[in-house]
Amino acid sequence: YDILRRGTLVLSKAAVEALEERFK
Repeated sequence: YDILRRGTLVLSKAAVEALEERFK
């Protein structure tokens, strides 16, 4: 479960950063 959670957090973090880069 920890591995899945960490993977999800990393993916969502990367997605948020990508969105922020787009809207800058």
